Amino acid sequence: MYIFQYLPIYDIIIFVMREQYIEKQLRKNLIKSLVLPLLFFGVLIDALLILNLNEVSKPVKVDNVWDFFTENSNASLKNKYVKVTLNNLEYTGFDLTKSGKRIGSFYYMINNSNCILTLINTSSDKGSTHKTIPSKIKKYQLTGKILKSSSLNNELINNIAKQISWDSKNLKDNISEYVISEPDYKISRVYMLASFIVILLVITLIYIIYKIILLVNPHLLPEFKLLNRYGSRDIHIRTANRELSNKVIERLDNAFITDNYFIDLSTYKTIIIPLKDIDACKYQNRRKRKSTIKVRMSHGDTYKIYDRTYSDYKKLKNSLVLVSTNN
Repeated sequence: MYIFQYLPIYDIIIFVMREQYIEKQLRKNLIKSLVLPLLFFGVLIDALLILNLNEVSKPVKVDNVWDFFTENSNASLKNKYVKVTLNNLEYTGFDLTKSGKRIGSFYYMINNSNCILTLINTSSDKGSTHKTIPSKIKKYQLTGKILKSSSLNNELINNIAKQISWDSKNLKDNISEYVISEPDYKISRVYMLASFIVILLVITLIYIIYKIILLVNPHLLPEFKLLNRYGSRDIHIRTANRELSNKVIERLDNAFITDNYFIDLSTYKTIIIPLKDIDACKYQNRRKRKSTIKVRMSHGDTYKIYDRTYSDYKKLKNSLVLVSTNN
């Protein structure tokens, strides 16, 4: 009945808690390392949604462009992809150019007192003249994107008004601020960008799944697998956990030197090194306040321990001397 009073319960609980210290610390580190990939995954999903592949691949078929513009509000027209047949187009005399190359030409349509502009793909090399552009197009079928125009300047309005014998102010009040742009329907570029985003999504998802698997079983870490070269991995980890509870010789921030191991549990790097299997260690880049300790193992493996001071290096060297003396 009073058997438990003879057992060091507190010591047992502390031992069990400390025995799993390495795994607990690794899980914390793995959770931290998942934050950025998860955020990046979310950004990629948002980017894919913004591309709106469904609308690009399936543009709205418009039978009557005038009814379509009348029935839809400005907000619903913006950035909509449409497939439409336009009639009786008149060239405005204005082109859209970029780096000296013509991208497209502005045409207008009149219906009663309403006017709609459209940008037709008339791309050409430098030096092309307007003679290659028809002044009138009776019928033209295009797939384009409806954009809010930034090109409705006074010169363009005046030129159209002169052609149709309208007052410039009256035309400005009746012309739609939205333009049907054929050059802006860049479906191949959208698909290429979407493919790139999907590839990044798959790579990121695989990385996240891999980290989750390690979160469930930290012993699958590649650094732990290397321990099999120096005996049983599980025995090494179990012994290192035990030594962390009562045989820590030196603590170097998030690293420990115990009787038989150097244990580094940094956020993005995990190292458990049996001290007796270290052949040599070297301190690199002494000009910096914190540098790298390079460790060469008996089986030829090389470990780099980052962000360590020269004092840390000396403590590790002293530990190696103690281990070699004891052996």
